[in-house]
Amino acid sequence: MDSQQWTNELLDNMRTKGDPKADKAAEALFDAVRGHDPKEISAFIVRFVSQDFTKAWLNSSAIPDPPELVAYFEDFEEFKFSTADIEYLEKGSGFFERNGPMITFGLGVRSLLKQYAHTKAIEVLRLTTLLVKFVNRRILETMQFVLDVMSPDWVIKSHDGSFKLNLHHPGLMSIKKLRLVHAMIRYRIRHKMYDVSLGDYDIAALGFPINQEDMVFAIHTFSLEIIEGLRQMKIKVTDEEAEIYFQCWKIIGRGLGVDRTLEPSSYADALNLQNLIYERHFTMPNETGPVLSVALMNWFVSTVPLLKEKLLITFIRDFNGPANYSILSNNLKIDLGNSHADLKAHLTTELHFDEKPSRPGLKVTNKEDLALDNFFLHFIRTLINVERGGKNEHFRCGDGFAASWDANHFRDKPLPKWQVFLLAVWTFIKRLFRSSSNDLTKSNKSK
Repeated sequence: MDSQQWTNELLDNMRTKGDPKADKAAEALFDAVRGHDPKEISAFIVRFVSQDFTKAWLNSSAIPDPPELVAYFEDFEEFKFSTADIEYLEKGSGFFERNGPMITFGLGVRSLLKQYAHTKAIEVLRLTTLLVKFVNRRILETMQFVLDVMSPDWVIKSHDGSFKLNLHHPGLMSIKKLRLVHAMIRYRIRHKMYDVSLGDYDIAALGFPINQEDMVFAIHTFSLEIIEGLRQMKIKVTDEEAEIYFQCWKIIGRGLGVDRTLEPSSYADALNLQNLIYERHFTMPNETGPVLSVALMNWFVSTVPLLKEKLLITFIRDFNGPANYSILSNNLKIDLGNSHADLKAHLTTELHFDEKPSRPGLKVTNKEDLALDNFFLHFIRTLINVERGGKNEHFRCGDGFAASWDANHFRDKPLPKWQVFLLAVWTFIKRLFRSSSNDLTKSNKSK
């Protein structure tokens, strides 16, 4: 599709559409569990979302399997990759391997914040309380999803050059599950299965919940916003790499049910579409965006040792750049004035991240860039040691990524919160001791 075809008329139409394939499966699921015991329902749903695609279905539940739901999990039409698709997925995974720590951090300080600035789309989050009551789980699940889909080896190749879908790929289940979750949310909102005291969801005004326009917008926050954010951070991304990463996510969006009508032809074309969506929906007043932003920022500060609010806002400022300052300040009420003048200088002279060893294969020319990369590694290592909320699952980064990011020596089980606290205290004590030593040295020299 050419960029000149992105019109308000087209996007207005796309706001009336959901995801028919997943919506049919979700409706069958709700019909099947109606009237059953909550424990039976929980076991039934868990069995479906943990299904091993390489094995046959075995119904051991008191609830009969809905044919529509089984068909949904057995349908891989969107995963019939072309040779070009496979190349994009492989190269996109390679780009993520090189830049994954900063990309994962960027999801929080740019991608999710852009989603909160969308005045209509965030009404779904408000009514389902997804990012207020379960902040830790929802943020980690978003980051986990990205690592899952960016894992290599989407296909199994034969010596004769043929290939088949790798049914054990972590991204396959992640996509299937997230797509169904979106359909379940649409069903719940349409049938008022939420706390109605929070207000009514007006489909005529807001569009179909998690509609096609909102879906492609969200996908672009994981591709375009990340690339633009890395470039704002002065992390080199070539035009070819940007195109590869965008095309990779376009394929992932297809798996998530994005209508092919909304597939841009190129990175530049996608920017045109995304900018039109900004014009349409980054509007005021936005009462929900600031609430979600506070929840997100509180999660970062309470989870990541050494990441204080002022440093976090500095990252937000630098990842987004001047073009987004008004959105951050007006739509999300983030005080950009509460920031450090120079991010890399703070990471170097105050936090001393430049003194840590670099990850294997990293090519940096100065200590400031080393400090920046080491902070992102510090963030990834923190995630590995943090529980994922009520599910009590820890963050996974895969053997390949773990080796590239020098994270293999971190334990499989998450650190207890008291140990995370002690780590932060110990780091503070070392900083205090180092500062005192520096002051003493300067005093001695002056004598």
